[in-house]
Amino acid sequence: MKLNLSGTWQFALDGEKAGIRQEFFKKTSFEDTIDLPTTTAEAKKGERGTERSVGYLTETYHFEGYAWYLQTIEIPEAERGKRFFFSMERTRKSTVWVDGVPAGHFDSFYAAHRYELSKWLTPGMHTLVVMTDNTDYISKGGHMTSPDTQTNWNGILGEIFLESVEDIAIDQMGLYPSRKEKDVEIRLQLSHGSALDGIRVSAGCRLTKLRMKEGRDFEHFEPLYTQAVETRREWIAQGKGQDLPYRIETLEDLPEKIYEVSALDTRLTLRYPLGEQAREWDEYDPCVYELTVRILRGGSVLCERTSHFGLREFTHNELKLYCNDKEIFLRGTHDGMSFPLTGYAPMDLDSWLRVYGTSKEYGLNHYRYHTCCPPKAAFLAASYLGIYVQAELAFWGSIYEAGDENYDREQQEFLLQEGIRALDAFGDLPSYFGMSMGNELWGSKAEINRIMGVLKAHDDRHLYTQGSNNHQFVPSVLPNDDFFSGVRFSTHRLFRGSYAMCDAPLGFVQTQRPGAYWDYDEMISPAGITGSESSKGGTIQIQYGTGIKEVEVGEGEQEVIPHVPVVSHEIGQYEFTPDFHEIERYTGVLQPENMKIFRERMEEKGLLGYADEYFRASGKLAAACYKLELEAALRSANLSGFQLLDIKDFPGQGTALVGIMNAFQINKGAIARTDWRMFCSDTVLLPTLNSFVMRGGDCIRSEVKLRYYRPEKRTNVQLSAVWYLKKQASAGSADQKKQANNTELQKIAVQTLDCAAISGRGLLTLGTIELRVPDCENNAAYILRFSLTSDNADDIVNEYDVFIYEGNRHIINKETVYNEITNEETVNKKTVNEETVNKKTENKHTADQNNVNEKTNPNPVCITSDTDTALAECGKGASVLLFVKPDSALPDSRLKGEYCTDFWCYPMFRSISEGAGKPVPVGTMGLLIDTDHPALAGFVCEEHTTAQWYQIVMHSRPRILDSTEETKDIKPIVRMMDNFERNHNLGLIYEVERENGKMLVCEADLLTLRSEYPEADCLYRSLVDYVQSEKFLRRGKQ
Repeated sequence: MKLNLSGTWQFALDGEKAGIRQEFFKKTSFEDTIDLPTTTAEAKKGERGTERSVGYLTETYHFEGYAWYLQTIEIPEAERGKRFFFSMERTRKSTVWVDGVPAGHFDSFYAAHRYELSKWLTPGMHTLVVMTDNTDYISKGGHMTSPDTQTNWNGILGEIFLESVEDIAIDQMGLYPSRKEKDVEIRLQLSHGSALDGIRVSAGCRLTKLRMKEGRDFEHFEPLYTQAVETRREWIAQGKGQDLPYRIETLEDLPEKIYEVSALDTRLTLRYPLGEQAREWDEYDPCVYELTVRILRGGSVLCERTSHFGLREFTHNELKLYCNDKEIFLRGTHDGMSFPLTGYAPMDLDSWLRVYGTSKEYGLNHYRYHTCCPPKAAFLAASYLGIYVQAELAFWGSIYEAGDENYDREQQEFLLQEGIRALDAFGDLPSYFGMSMGNELWGSKAEINRIMGVLKAHDDRHLYTQGSNNHQFVPSVLPNDDFFSGVRFSTHRLFRGSYAMCDAPLGFVQTQRPGAYWDYDEMISPAGITGSESSKGGTIQIQYGTGIKEVEVGEGEQEVIPHVPVVSHEIGQYEFTPDFHEIERYTGVLQPENMKIFRERMEEKGLLGYADEYFRASGKLAAACYKLELEAALRSANLSGFQLLDIKDFPGQGTALVGIMNAFQINKGAIARTDWRMFCSDTVLLPTLNSFVMRGGDCIRSEVKLRYYRPEKRTNVQLSAVWYLKKQASAGSADQKKQANNTELQKIAVQTLDCAAISGRGLLTLGTIELRVPDCENNAAYILRFSLTSDNADDIVNEYDVFIYEGNRHIINKETVYNEITNEETVNKKTVNEETVNKKTENKHTADQNNVNEKTNPNPVCITSDTDTALAECGKGASVLLFVKPDSALPDSRLKGEYCTDFWCYPMFRSISEGAGKPVPVGTMGLLIDTDHPALAGFVCEEHTTAQWYQIVMHSRPRILDSTEETKDIKPIVRMMDNFERNHNLGLIYEVERENGKMLVCEADLLTLRSEYPEADCLYRSLVDYVQSEKFLRRGKQ
């Protein structure tokens, strides 16, 4: 008998935790009811809260304490003498009573809570009382209990049932497949009360595989159990069936095998043959075996157990990971199981197929769970889709050895047992790739290594790592590590593209020019380090969650030269500004009070009208930064994988809006799935381009590599590089530029390279292709598209936005003019009249211009980098172009220019930096550009930040315009977007009317930059053209 106990239970909420003292467990009824499975928050039990959380989503009906559940059950006479097991698939700490008598207590976050109730369940009516408690955990639980992710919910989820068996029960079943023998070893742990005669064991198996229905995908699938509870009820009431995008097929029914058991022991090992045509499991052919074991006596089934497995083997050798002896590369994401509509992780297969299926459609093959472990349905869904899953102990802190004053024996024993429970519960599933000891652990490396060793000895079907980013600045590879997950091997040996200021130095995406050239090989395995360099002991301050923590650093920590595969931890972290349209999607347990507060702040600063543009522009820049980072990882031969902070928004820990998908796993529109897969997939073209800014007519050599893991071989392979004209600004009028922009992409040039046939896996070198940069009259934007074609296979494509400037242009900079004047007039530079320099500079500039159709500005024009001169000339009625030198900016009125979007989120890391006494992050979100403004008519650009702005922005200090009453309402031509905490009105290029004159201000010193950077010279000339034109006077105050 298996009695489903889902449904209505009597219920009592006990926030004061008085129920034990008041003997709730002896009651035969409660006044309230609840429909299980659910949580107290989803059922709206208790009082609706008024708190508005800023750092994470707000749980409207937050509750911590005891929750009591009561059910009356009847045991039929036919069940007399049987054994009874009560099971709750996932809950918090639980205690069970039968008829007022305690039946046990269980505290696992991960495994089902299973109670044997045989002693009390005799035929007749019984009262079953369950108390769940979400307080005072032995271990805090990491993201299993964090309000940053799935919340510290209280309730009962998944399957809830009472099962009866004869005297014998299967307590544990483990399946250990052998690729070599093409069979599976079945390890049974049994319990029975007395010796039983005539017992046999049967094993039956079928081979299954998931198939997608034609024209369907997971990204647009809406499973029932990821919806808000009201929506679920409405769909069920309407009889709305689920139009599944998939089906699971049986490929083969294997024959049943009967095992005669002469003497029944508590442990039994059997071998079940899979046949010579046994199918192996991997990400490309995820065939899943479903095996059922039954204990038989005569014609009766005494008990049974079903589990799933795959014929697969994970191994490693030096810096490479392997599945079934084939190299793999982890393209992964961190996940904390955040589901805004329910506040908890789903327990059904369809919901998890949607999660993993969507991510796989975006090129991922790996999930790392941050201090948590998903339920069995998740592992099964990942198995059907070929996803490699890494679970993690629910701990984020320091581990100590026995004898240390900080040693917590109870906590560390709980963590070890929880790891064993997870392995026993989910270890059969082929998707279960790895096990981590926790997140960013500190303390005793020896004790961490010991715990890891115990788990490895218990279950060798998986790979193990000491933790995720352990001992951050002073890491080590431990003896039991099968792979290493981190971000650096010393202070400066970085293998991630971005870092918080409190963890400086910063990464290459934050500090180096955009281009397709970076890799981490020298950082991971440097030629000049032998491992003899060591650090001193003491304490350091580190980021810990949303705060800081002081930790001890052991003496003699040596530079690490890894001998195991290296995986880059929580990469990316490029933030978007909020999409306030998303607020209406939050119809369930968690409410976006943080997003509402950000909207209110933006409105208070008068910037809400820009919200949509901010969202689009920051998203485009974030996507470009992701491309730089992921390609660097794929270009690194010594790296075996990466884990994004999240492919979707991580709405906790300060509100990290870092995903290309929102918290509901819906694409935010910054980058299309097909474009994302150009650099996040199992096959990625990796040309070398030292910069995305080029001069027309130049010749460059690009070495092209290929990350390739697909099983098919490719023959008759050819690489092509095609230049497509996207936008162009000629030396003529702005109308010509606009006309060019409205035409379709124009193919300009094609270059090809024949390549060797492709077979095998890994990072392959295709060869070097010679590229001639198209000639350019002034400046233009191109798409440079690389394509790899071959017989009987889809093309592999990758492309880049390239900005080309007029070649061989002679640039006269201000320093040259100073030198010419001082040489001619034999006077000191400091006494040179600024107006004379400006006049001579612009005489040289205008002599090069062909724009004769524009009406000129009748007023005097002053071009200067001296603020006092600018103000004086403006007061006289002149038209002024002011280029502000960075060192002339007052600290409280300007911010440092930063190219990429803020790391993770500004408020959290500002607080951490301040607490640690370290520099505060700049916290800006990239540029928002008025591309239709005539000041930019001669400078090709997009609405958002692109590569040609890098040097300009990094040598700038945007003005805080809202710092003064005079400038607060200025609408910049080029604005630097601020984060959702400060919401400054930041100007990079803007216009000011002052007294009788008018001023165009550029907060970057283009007068200095233009001699070195053609993009700076081009922007300079465009601004000069505008100031010298009548349009400058016609436009009112902006």
